[in-house]
Amino acid sequence: MINDLKILTLLAGMAILSAIVRAKNFAQACIDAVLGFIMGYSLYLVFDMFDISEPAKCGCACVVVIFARPLYDTLNNFIVLRLCNLITARIEKHE
Repeated sequence: MINDLKILTLLAGMAILSAIVRAKNFAQACIDAVLGFIMGYSLYLVFDMFDISEPAKCGCACVVVIFARPLYDTLNNFIVLRLCNLITARIEKHE
């Protein structure tokens, strides 16, 4: 249980610090901190299903926490701009 609390504290602290560095106002900092924590902890839980060492799981989750906002923006732009074109091209190809 202590190990879980250490990991949660680490992820939460990194999410808060990365949000403070990147944010322009308080509301954006709160949103970025929550987004980073949720993305990092979700990845940590996904890695928990596989046989991966604890430092590797924690390290990958921390990287995702640090880059949560750029990852979110990149995936959002991909969905909005590229995915619609890919689906449309695939539909036209099969018609």
